[in-house]
Amino acid sequence: MRVKRTRLSEGSAVPARGSGSRRRAVKRAKRPREAGEQGSRALEGMVVLDASQIMAGPFCTLLLADMGADVIKVERPDGGDDTRRMGPPFIAGESAAFLAMNRNKRSLALNLKTEEGKDLFRRLARRADVLVENFRPGTMERLGLG
Repeated sequence: MRVKRTRLSEGSAVPARGSGSRRRAVKRAKRPREAGEQGSRALEGMVVLDASQIMAGPFCTLLLADMGADVIKVERPDGGDDTRRMGPPFIAGESAAFLAMNRNKRSLALNLKTEEGKDLFRRLARRADVLVENFRPGTMERLGLG
């Protein structure tokens, strides 16, 4: 029995529908790699300091983390990112929104109003390739971090 072939892409083919042979399929077309899969880490080695909160900033750094960047999220010590309390739904006491927006990130609590917190933030910023923040205009300057 002959197998009809349908061209999918150069060098890839599967039996055409209705050919009657499922066992004789040949190479399948390669699917594109998903974010986070081996080999798709375009930003590996890049360090991102994430001082953002709620949704827009964390979504931006989520995409960077999914592409391999080392994202360090800085949160307030008195409750962290407001997204932690957004819900329901909650999963094991954590907001599903927070978990979704902050996967693949490391996190620490820093009080940016103390000299010790500012000093540590500056040291992290010197090491980082990118700083992402979404405070109101003038907040970083007022904290002495602008």
